[in-house]
Amino acid sequence: EMAPPGLEGTALALATTSNNAAIAVSVFFRNWIGGFFPLLSSDDGPRDYARPEAEDQFAYNILIVMAVNMFGLVFIWLLPYQKAQARRRFNTWGSSTPYGFIGIAIVCVAMFYGTS
Repeated sequence: EMAPPGLEGTALALATTSNNAAIAVSVFFRNWIGGFFPLLSSDDGPRDYARPEAEDQFAYNILIVMAVNMFGLVFIWLLPYQKAQARRRFNTWGSSTPYGFIGIAIVCVAMFYGTS
């Protein structure tokens, strides 16, 4: 409903590409946050995950993941209620070139970091 007539395939391709870029960004953040935990950041051999310190770290990791997932609810108000509202937003909301460049820069850094 949001795509202009004749550009439905382009909109689907853009949505798919955005999803693939989000995967690279999530890998970047997962690796970045994991580096703060010594259990995940060193390469000194096998680990004993039954230790209390390891269990504490896994609990902290779970809490961080839950907090990040809940943070997404902050943006739920951006979702349109009905198709008419989605179409109205599409026609009236502007676009931002600086935010576009910032988004592209974040995706490029995440992809470079994720592949290196």
